Amino acid sequence: MNRSYQKCRELFLNSSSKLPLTIQRSSYELPYSDPSGKPVSTDFIKIYKNSPPKKWLLLTSGVHGLELFFGSAVQSHLLQGISDEKYILPTDVGIIMAHALNPWGSAWLRRVNINNVDLGRNFISNFPEILEKYKTDPRHIEAQKIYRDIDEIINPQSFPLLGAADLLRIGYYFWKYGKSKFNFAMLSGQRFKQRGAQFAGKSMDLEHRSFKAEIDKLLPKDSELVYHIDLHTGLGEKGKETFVVADEESNKAAIEIFGKKRVSFNTILGGEVDGALISGLKLAQKTEAKWLALTFEIGTTPIYKSYLAVRNEAIWHNQQLWIEDFSRKEIQGINTDYYLSHRTKKEILENFCPSSKEWQDSALSVGLSGVSTIIKYLASYR
Repeated sequence: MNRSYQKCRELFLNSSSKLPLTIQRSSYELPYSDPSGKPVSTDFIKIYKNSPPKKWLLLTSGVHGLELFFGSAVQSHLLQGISDEKYILPTDVGIIMAHALNPWGSAWLRRVNINNVDLGRNFISNFPEILEKYKTDPRHIEAQKIYRDIDEIINPQSFPLLGAADLLRIGYYFWKYGKSKFNFAMLSGQRFKQRGAQFAGKSMDLEHRSFKAEIDKLLPKDSELVYHIDLHTGLGEKGKETFVVADEESNKAAIEIFGKKRVSFNTILGGEVDGALISGLKLAQKTEAKWLALTFEIGTTPIYKSYLAVRNEAIWHNQQLWIEDFSRKEIQGINTDYYLSHRTKKEILENFCPSSKEWQDSALSVGLSGVSTIIKYLASYR
């Protein structure tokens, strides 16, 4: 499993070179650079047999930058497997893959984008209404209060890392508010502190605007069924899959396909999350198709370790090159090797794409199995 954006991109593009199918390729460059100065891109491949079908699998990766490495491996191995006829693409099903929705984050080993936005909470077309809800909805008001209560712990200006007193304070608030409310405050995204953890933005960022425009072009308007799978790592039991859904129809379909045990109807995050890609894209679609969607998570480490890794990496990033002008197109004036080799970068990479061959082999196998199962579901759907 590659843990480099450029290597993942190269393998993804090469994996489709021998496909015995109708192929349409497209991509767009974002106005940012990777650590070597090369531009970063989001790439698309659309494949089907003979004439365009009415049923489509939409497979996306890399919304959270360094979570790309698992998602890219699944996409590339699926393409290679179709080329080798290990996987058979039914004649009435097509696949659209979007590779690296947050390529800057992938290249710089960050979950967020260049604006410190968590793109997993940013796919919102009606931002004014959402921002107003954050001011008036009791649940969001309470979540923001919880966030502010521990702001100085989760958003420190410098090292050292968490001390015993900080851990006790976090434990107190966890006990005070309960697991569900605490998780919702920490994981649902906040929209008032741009330099803080879990910042979800105040408008739809460029990555999502560009992605939506490309999907509107690639997805046939006469589609009848679309199943969107967004590939992620970090939540759930290590090496095991969890399917996070955001609507009743998708929940019912996921339980039918995978069983109730592995399906989470928002519960893993403590409640409904505004701006998730799977729900935002469904609401913004321009077809009359039935639209099912899930976030395909593979567990890595306990969630508190992943969160600490994100926190520690953010401290390092902010100390080294915090961007005052968020419109800057590239990062200059830093030692990129030093920046990327720091222990916090190694920690966050290990938490979201473990180096263990056992984990990587298991994750890839589980990912491919899950995706191929949904392709079979699409084929059987009438």
